[in-house]
Amino acid sequence: MRLALFASFASLLLVAALGAACSSGTTPAPVNAAGASAAGAPASAAGSAPVAGGGAFGAGGAFAGSGGGDASAGSTANAGAAGSAAGATSAGGNGGNALSAFRYYAELKLDTTPAGANVTADVTKYPLAIVLRADSFDFTQAKPDASDVRVTTTDGAPLPMEVESWDAGAKLGVLWVKVDVKGNTTQTLLLSWGNAAATAVSDSHAVFDVNDGFLGVWHLAESGSTAPGGYKDATATGADLTGLLVTADSVTAAGRIGKAVSLDHSKNQWLRLDGAKNAAFDVFTHVTYSIWTYASSYPGQYTTPFAKGDNSWRVHMYGSSDWGENANKHIVEMCAESTGNYDECAINEPPSKGSDVAPGQWFHWVAVFDAPKLTLYLNGVKEVSIDGGTFKSDSTYPVGIGNNSQIPSRSWSGYLDEARVMGVSKDQTFAQLEYESQREGQKLLTIGVKQQRF
Repeated sequence: MRLALFASFASLLLVAALGAACSSGTTPAPVNAAGASAAGAPASAAGSAPVAGGGAFGAGGAFAGSGGGDASAGSTANAGAAGSAAGATSAGGNGGNALSAFRYYAELKLDTTPAGANVTADVTKYPLAIVLRADSFDFTQAKPDASDVRVTTTDGAPLPMEVESWDAGAKLGVLWVKVDVKGNTTQTLLLSWGNAAATAVSDSHAVFDVNDGFLGVWHLAESGSTAPGGYKDATATGADLTGLLVTADSVTAAGRIGKAVSLDHSKNQWLRLDGAKNAAFDVFTHVTYSIWTYASSYPGQYTTPFAKGDNSWRVHMYGSSDWGENANKHIVEMCAESTGNYDECAINEPPSKGSDVAPGQWFHWVAVFDAPKLTLYLNGVKEVSIDGGTFKSDSTYPVGIGNNSQIPSRSWSGYLDEARVMGVSKDQTFAQLEYESQREGQKLLTIGVKQQRF
């Protein structure tokens, strides 16, 4: 009897021991890119490298992540939030496919702390630029048209996304994703790809939503053309621009985000909005308009990158640098037309106090009407603000990029990129985030190592 009881007790102990061994041995501890144990922790610095060159872009890129090494095939993802998304089953917005059907993924890290973009407040429904290059993405693993590329939250919820351009041969892809950016913190998104059955989900109207205030958004990445409506508006407004005197070479690969339009003042090249869609831009009480500029030179006076004629909203160079009050600096001003039929312009007094927007450099311009106030931001910093009166817009003259349609001798020489108009008054936080997320050497966004779900 004692022997039987002992044998039974021993059997129970053996079963318990075997169960514990199986439990601890079934799933290996998560590993980072270097192969070190990372159980319960996010990827190490080796597995979430900052952009190449200490955060510097490639030419025209929102980021050029180093990409790091691949996580071992079959290895378990982080035990944190991103790990839960590795096997996420949500199919909504993912082209009918569960996220778990996308073989590859990588973490996208957003950093708005002082070590990153240094943006202190939240910006909701923000269109985030993501530029993929050979050092941050393996284009051979995605479909040639990027129809299997997704950006989601860490729990697999899809985010509205536009594929602006995708050139697998040149290894350049430009995405825009609408995301709520949190101030003074870090957050993680997931980039997923590698699903031959996936269908396209690119939708520029969802990213640049008219319900969020976007009236017109022009990426300006098209090949040079004079075809009517050849330069597409990314919003549902459908305000497509027509190139005037532009040629096939009126595009450059060295834009601020992907490609940009290249214009030549000597040929009076510019882009114009023709037809009834101009009525959408007769806004003058609450409006924000912005553009990236790179001047090769300023060949005349009041050189204009973006305007709706001279009796509406406009930004331009103030005269020319050789004017005495400019003290050989290249000064910017923004103007509105008052209901009293005179100009209301935001410019420093004297103008020489302003920033020097010199040729040969990229600058980000943001002009905000918040009647009666006019505010101009350059590179995310408030340049000048004035209290004006009441404004109006002359419907006679169309929107122009690279010229003033009312005085078309003010054409641009150089590159222009990412022009947009919003029917809302944005604040400095928005202007700063636009600049910080798109400038050369940006510190907002980094891309982690590629990992595999299966």
